[in-house]
Amino acid sequence: MAAYDVFLRGLAAYRRNTFDGYRKAIEDFQTALTLDPAFVQAHAAIASAYLATRMYSWTRVESFTSPTDVVLSAGQHERELLEKAREHLAVAMRNPTSLAYRSSAEILIVENKYDEAVTEMRKAIALDPNDADNYAVLSSVLVWAGQPASAIEPIERAMRLNPLHPSFYFCHYGSALFSLGRYAEAKDKFERCQAGNPNNLWSYLYLIATYAYLGQDAKAAVQRERASELLRREGRSLFSVKEVRNRMHYRYQADLLRLLVGLHKAHVPDSLF
Repeated sequence: MAAYDVFLRGLAAYRRNTFDGYRKAIEDFQTALTLDPAFVQAHAAIASAYLATRMYSWTRVESFTSPTDVVLSAGQHERELLEKAREHLAVAMRNPTSLAYRSSAEILIVENKYDEAVTEMRKAIALDPNDADNYAVLSSVLVWAGQPASAIEPIERAMRLNPLHPSFYFCHYGSALFSLGRYAEAKDKFERCQAGNPNNLWSYLYLIATYAYLGQDAKAAVQRERASELLRREGRSLFSVKEVRNRMHYRYQADLLRLLVGLHKAHVPDSLF
């Protein structure tokens, strides 16, 4: 029960989708595994947390065996985080839960294995059809896989299953609309995502491009400044266009170019923020 309690605390921190939230989540999941090394849910959750940390391109990896942070180069940092995620997922998949299948799908997207990722999400839903997060992640996976039109129904179902859903559901919804070129609708979703979590960097990134497509240059400029301040405040490295290209695991070049063209329309230089 002690392991389960700290696991739930970790989930709450993870769902904040913030710099400190992910770090706290990893600490809590690690504590849960110290209390119960066979706790497969904690293994699956920490795999997702490491992967999310990699996605956000943070340059510091917390050391859980000493109070000292380990500073790595960007390449070393990413490889270590992805390897940690894979190691924990391997344990979780010995007795897979829907959370394990979700984590597996997220790793498969990073590996550009899109059809396999969709299959994993179908398995997650089959195991737990009442978990709203399963549908939200399926929606995101379908966007990456180049099927944004198919991503609308699962995110709307997720919102019906959990009317008090976290704000990142709006980002998933917005990314599907953005890929469909429905910018006015996407703007509303990204704004609501950002209102619920002002520390979600990706809402800034997409809002910059969305405002540019809508001809709202002044709002795009405000987003650039706010994103820069967020990165400085959290001590995170500045993004570049190359970073965006590496972070966005779209299956099709056209979907990636839609975002990059929007950033250029917003007069974003090669060093984005």
